[in-house]
Amino acid sequence: MPIGGLFLERAGAPRLFIRRVNPEPGAVRAHLLMVHASMVHSEYYLPLAADLASGGVAVWLPDLRGHGRSGGVPGHLMDWRDHVRDLSDAYQVMQREAPADTPLLLGGESYGGLVAYLALQGRVVAPAASMLLSPALGLTFTVGPRVRWWLVHAGRALSWIRPLKPLGYDGISADPYIGHLIEHDRQASRHYTLGFLTCLLAAVDQAAAAPLPPVSPMLALLSAGDSVCDNRVAQQLLGGRPEITLLTLAAPQHSLVADLSASLAEQLLAWMDGAGLYRVAGRTAREGGWS
Repeated sequence: MPIGGLFLERAGAPRLFIRRVNPEPGAVRAHLLMVHASMVHSEYYLPLAADLASGGVAVWLPDLRGHGRSGGVPGHLMDWRDHVRDLSDAYQVMQREAPADTPLLLGGESYGGLVAYLALQGRVVAPAASMLLSPALGLTFTVGPRVRWWLVHAGRALSWIRPLKPLGYDGISADPYIGHLIEHDRQASRHYTLGFLTCLLAAVDQAAAAPLPPVSPMLALLSAGDSVCDNRVAQQLLGGRPEITLLTLAAPQHSLVADLSASLAEQLLAWMDGAGLYRVAGRTAREGGWS
């Protein structure tokens, strides 16, 4: 299957790298923008994208700024809205390239799921459906009020500080190869700045600050063995809504993409079929949102 990529040049923002994994010619039934988790980048999602492409889904995989092949300072962020803009810009590229009668879908894993949630919350994009995998709507690690005060008041001035010890990858995947790959990947971001940490906490706060507006069908999958994200927060924000299918899967650790492999693609394709997404005609996009 064809695999390609492009660099999107943007005024006032770092250039954005977007991978694309296509089904065979004539077999495209939907287009999906999938946003990667923190530490990693789009390359880690190529196996999932290949499985989805076999089922007729063209998959677009952007590298958020500061990650992978995209521009920006590696592992640094000054405003969480910048990553929402990255998502929006990549979505617009997908929107321009996809035929008008092909449904556009949005997905994200972990931190990417949080960014996708914020884009939906802010009405930045309006996909035909969305899929959140272990979304980082709540975190298991806690920050005390004094530390949070310090981050808010001093974090911007000291935003470029990086901890000497890199982020650990324990709890991400039961596959030891994943940790080995991250450890030796020069494009993986393990030395995040204080600015990124401050933005992460602010993004989690924003997710809980206002309810998610009415959305098109959503599939939210949580991991039963997740020690990175607090699933109770996701259940509180997403549960009890008729348009949202919320499931907890028997995955050993946080990353469903890493630990469920091909079975995850099968479940996503089955849900798309069950929701009738391949038969959706036309697509919409909302302008505005956060500035």
